[in-house]
Amino acid sequence: MDFDEADRILHGRVPGTRDVIPFEADFVGGIERAFHEAVDDYLEHCAETGRGSDKSFRFLAG
Repeated sequence: MDFDEADRILHGRVPGTRDVIPFEADFVGGIERAFHEAVDDYLEHCAETGRGSDKSFRFLAG
C-alpha cells in the first residue's frame, strides 16, 4: 500500500495474484473496506465470466 501525496489517497493492490486487483481510499479508516470491496468485485467478476479466481484469500485483522 502506498500514499499518493499529490492526490491525497492511499492505494494498493492485492498481492499474490496474477490479476491486478487495485483498491484505494482517501482516509485510513476506509482502506480495509476498499480492500474487501476490491476482492469481492474480483470474485464476482470471476463467477460471472466462468473464470476461476487466481487464489483464495483470507484477510486476518490484527
